[in-house]
Amino acid sequence: MGLFRYIKTLFRIWNTKNLLRNIRFLLEHDLNNSLDETIESCAYELDEIKAILLSRKPRVLTVQESLKLLLTQPKSFARFGDGEISIMKGNNLQFQSYDPQLAMRLLQVLKTKRNDLYVGINDNYFHAIPPDAPKQKREFLRKYSPSLRDFFIRETNPEIQYLNACCLIGYFDYCDDDIYSEFIKAKRRLFEGKKITVVTGKSVIEKLDYDIFELAASKKYIEAPSKNAFQEYTSIIDNIKRDVSKDDLICLILGPTATVMASDLTDLGYMAWDVGHIAKDYDAFMKKLDRNSEKAITFWVAD
Repeated sequence: MGLFRYIKTLFRIWNTKNLLRNIRFLLEHDLNNSLDETIESCAYELDEIKAILLSRKPRVLTVQESLKLLLTQPKSFARFGDGEISIMKGNNLQFQSYDPQLAMRLLQVLKTKRNDLYVGINDNYFHAIPPDAPKQKREFLRKYSPSLRDFFIRETNPEIQYLNACCLIGYFDYCDDDIYSEFIKAKRRLFEGKKITVVTGKSVIEKLDYDIFELAASKKYIEAPSKNAFQEYTSIIDNIKRDVSKDDLICLILGPTATVMASDLTDLGYMAWDVGHIAKDYDAFMKKLDRNSEKAITFWVAD
């Protein structure tokens, strides 16, 4: 199936006439005699293939550029990664069952250009895997990047300048703690001096020893289901409308539900950020958790 998928991709992105002509040439001539020439031609044609691929890539800011925008020009933020894509493809997650309404709303947020909402996508799928990336990260990207990349190519809006969804997390993407510590400083500043409300699954924060939100001027918490939060969507929104001032920054830790909720809360006049695993990510960094340990993988999965 892997070979078949790659052949389909070549037919889709490459000039089909050239591809068929090359195949016919190989069939009509001595393969052994033409192999060297074919390999040499491929070296030149790779530039053309690369240019075609890059022309289809969504426009995504770097992690540094994304953090700078959130710091200097803050507005609501919805994020998309492999979990959101999985729901849109009709699959279940460990902490969120597939729901057709959720899938439809996610696709709507991904495609809709707005001036009051940043949308972030995971840019890792469009880059070579760093040779020093943690083993688990390398294996995940090697296995899933082609399908995740293809989904974003097909479904994103070329008119949108996307932020990098990884700007709020990333401990498991880096092996160098010195590099990642600079990102941590910027992430902590995102909440400095702000009044925040954290909407999160039951007992998620209580399990952590370090607080990414500690520089906030004030913070309070609204408890939501840690699994299948979308089934309680209206109730969560009602609780926010009743208890949260529009002066607060709302930080959502609710899986794919947070992506849609960030958009809807913006419509209600709030600033809302889908912060994903940022609290767990910071806690793991402070504890210097082994990025390749079984504990790390268990720790990373939302419960």
